[in-house]
Amino acid sequence: MVTIVYASQGGSSGRYAGWLSERLKAPCFPIGSVPENIDDDIVFIGWRSGPAIVGLSDVPCRDRIIAVICVGLERYDEKAMDILKRKNSVGDLFYVRGAMDRGCLRFGQKILLGIVSIKMRLFDRSPEDRKVREVMDHGGDLSSEDQLDPFVSWFGNR
Repeated sequence: MVTIVYASQGGSSGRYAGWLSERLKAPCFPIGSVPENIDDDIVFIGWRSGPAIVGLSDVPCRDRIIAVICVGLERYDEKAMDILKRKNSVGDLFYVRGAMDRGCLRFGQKILLGIVSIKMRLFDRSPEDRKVREVMDHGGDLSSEDQLDPFVSWFGNR
């Protein structure tokens, strides 16, 4: 049996957790509501903040985590995923794209996002990069349930 645990600020991780819960017929809990005596394997879903996967260090029974799904805005980047794996001590890591609700951000997060957006304006000029920058600057949603397909396939074959 598997249990899904998630940390969400703007709703993307929670939405992915709900979708995954339905697909796997598995219970799902936000990080603060996880039963203390959980015996299941855990799939953790959290959002990316720089090199950190938010909430991962707060998971009770962290040794039961079999995989992590990281929610972010940028396109998948192998180098960035290697850094996330190393910095967060994660083995099996999957990446999905989420949403940005700027109203859920704290002041410092808005400042950091502004710096990232300026960097992207200078160096990242592909149509895909412009789309991500637009979501960063104004909000928007890049999430979709089908982005969970690689994880579901991996989970079914393990």
